[in-house]
Amino acid sequence: MPITGGLAGHDWTYIPTSRHVVALTFDAGANADAVPSILATLERDHPPATFFLTGNFVRDYPATARPIAEAGLRVGTHTVD
Repeated sequence: MPITGGLAGHDWTYIPTSRHVVALTFDAGANADAVPSILATLERDHPPATFFLTGNFVRDYPATARPIAEAGLRVGTHTVD
């Protein structure tokens, strides 16, 4: 479910809805080992997901960070380190 309108661009601790929802999130900071497998699963099953990347991860693994963004997945900041 894309976040649109008044929800985009804000930090949310809950989603204002009466529907039952699950937030599928991935923290990427330590290494890039699992990212190809995760991306393949997301491509196959198409669930909405968000990756939280550290600045160091993007710097150290640009060839892994780029496909996350190119897949159209939401990307959030997880600080620098």
